[in-house]
Amino acid sequence: MKIENLDTAVRYKERRENLLKVKSLIERNPSSVVVELHESRHDGTKSEKVQDDCLTGIIHKYCEDTLALIDKAIEQL
Repeated sequence: MKIENLDTAVRYKERRENLLKVKSLIERNPSSVVVELHESRHDGTKSEKVQDDCLTGIIHKYCEDTLALIDKAIEQL
């Protein structure tokens, strides 16, 4: 690997590790996944929690697809 690609490799590694954690959590107990969204505003922070099997499946698929893309990008470094 070229030294110029070191920063990119580190970013890929961190992102890959985070996606693997999320994917693992979903695979261990998919019915307990809760997504929490935050909106910061000048009058305070608003948040909502969503628990939905369809959303869990979409997140899992996103993790798998993104991990595949990262692995392919790492091979090209």
